[in-house]
Amino acid sequence: MINKSKILLFLICLFFSVDTAFCQLSMISTTDNSTWQQLFNPPSNQVLYQYPGALCACKMFTDPAPSGLYAQLPSLFVEDSNSDFVWQYWDTNAEDFGFLRYSSQFSVPRGIVAFSNGDMYVADTNNNRIVKLNYNANNVTFVSQNGSAGTSIGQFNFPCEMTSDAEGNIYVADVANSRIQKFDRNLNPLNVFPDNRGAPEAGTTPVNFLGGYASVNSGMFLGPQGVAIDLVDDDIYVADTGNQRIEHFSKSGAFINAVNLKNSTLPGISSNPVITYMDVDQKEHLYVVDQSNDTLYVFDNNLNYLFPSTGNPLSPFVHLQGVAVEKSQDSSGNNFTHGDIYVSDQGRVQTFGIDFAITNLTAPSSVYEGPTNPASRFWV
Repeated sequence: MINKSKILLFLICLFFSVDTAFCQLSMISTTDNSTWQQLFNPPSNQVLYQYPGALCACKMFTDPAPSGLYAQLPSLFVEDSNSDFVWQYWDTNAEDFGFLRYSSQFSVPRGIVAFSNGDMYVADTNNNRIVKLNYNANNVTFVSQNGSAGTSIGQFNFPCEMTSDAEGNIYVADVANSRIQKFDRNLNPLNVFPDNRGAPEAGTTPVNFLGGYASVNSGMFLGPQGVAIDLVDDDIYVADTGNQRIEHFSKSGAFINAVNLKNSTLPGISSNPVITYMDVDQKEHLYVVDQSNDTLYVFDNNLNYLFPSTGNPLSPFVHLQGVAVEKSQDSSGNNFTHGDIYVSDQGRVQTFGIDFAITNLTAPSSVYEGPTNPASRFWV
């Protein structure tokens, strides 16, 4: 049976969190070690988060959802402590929340993506590989791995953020190779992009990557650490970290436009940003992490700037790391976005609602509506 005292504290936390302002986003909850201890009284040696970084949230088919308050909760995967990841889930057998700390000899993993059938992929950054895992019946098992150090297709040099498109294909920010690689769910390279590197590197054969060498030219990158897909049209966004800009591509890999953030005069944007993780919600808003300034920048799908946020004014971001929007897949494997925003910073993951209406696409003072049904999306 569900512990009624836990539910009471859960609802109290919900009541006090719903009206907390997050600039133009509505804060729903915070998950950290103290909250975890208060709600669920785990053994004293269990620590939920130490140094949370990359994260993703995905509703699993293998998690039969209980009715009522918890019906829409996703599983939350958070890379932590430079060596493993924490997986939070609803335990249908115990009727309680649980978490599992998983490691497979990772070395500073910096990217993760998960799917509703239980497949999940980790960018094992210092080992220059992608590890495929599977979740089933509240367990995580190793499936396969792919990749090695190098510059050939399917090799990596410091893989970082991962994401997926509407068909479930996987994209990896291959940082030191200055490219974004694309794979299918079996980690086979998908050679669907034109090779735009120019002579003498480029050929006429399609490749599985955007970029390919360090450059300031449009369509190229310098150490890109982030990649995100707009699941409405599969447009691709790249955090071109070294060039301090965001680049925008079509599904086919054609360059569309870019926004340069270095020495920007846009309000709230630092003159020297370090942009890394990013994601896109179902309303086609792009969220971009600036780690050096603990700020989350928000753009529309054509890279028009909307607003910045440094977090809850009462508890602003400290060592801001990652951002992810909840996703799911249908029975045919098609990927779609439908949930809240998850943001990781020092020792915690915060949840924010995305049910807001933009009244002015250019002014940071735009007015937004809060979550319409926060109880169904609350995560602790």
